[in-house]
Amino acid sequence: MSDDARYLGLVKVEYLLHPLFGQEVRIVQLDAKGRKGQTLVETSQDRRCLPAWMTDPARCALLTFGWQPFTSSQALCQLDALLASLDERDCAAKVDS
Repeated sequence: MSDDARYLGLVKVEYLLHPLFGQEVRIVQLDAKGRKGQTLVETSQDRRCLPAWMTDPARCALLTFGWQPFTSSQALCQLDALLASLDERDCAAKVDS
């Protein structure tokens, strides 16, 4: 297949949350559907467009997906206590009425 002038090669899907993550797929067309940065790829099942950045290991390695906490556990405990106290007040108000 690599002797075919239309063969553009294989690319690995590097975006962790994509269903094809870790798989190598055949490139059918670069800048697919006239959209710069879109790659049309072919699997054994179908063809689909992928944003080109999903195949860039360096770019995908920078994504954190929110797994790193932005709030301290102390702040979360304080929020939990506040919500619990509001819930208790709401229950007490319903009982009184």
